[in-house]
Amino acid sequence: MGLMRWIAPQSASTLVPTHPKLAPLVVPVPPDQAVEAVRSAVTALSGWELGSAAVGEVHLVRQSGGLGGRAAVSLTLKPAGPGTLIHAVSRGRSWWPARHRRNIDELFAAVRRSAAPAPNPSL
Repeated sequence: MGLMRWIAPQSASTLVPTHPKLAPLVVPVPPDQAVEAVRSAVTALSGWELGSAAVGEVHLVRQSGGLGGRAAVSLTLKPAGPGTLIHAVSRGRSWWPARHRRNIDELFAAVRRSAAPAPNPSL
């Protein structure tokens, strides 16, 4: 049972917080642009694949090297004022339970960069 605990299905979520520092992401763009920011972020990240994307929902696969395994990452995007609220769930089998939280952290950091407004050169 001890070994199976480590390779059993694991998950991390911002919908029902599974870690004290894991929170949903709010980006300053509307949902359609947020989907494009996710696409751009995934393209820039190693080991990530876009499964499907539509306004409101994005499905991704994260392939970790070595014994990290594969994780299915689902995003839900909802309007939040002038921006978008993004929730994430990462699920899969992994030797390291913290891998799923790191998947969300890594993806959110890349989406944050991708959705950031371009600097205004006239300032």
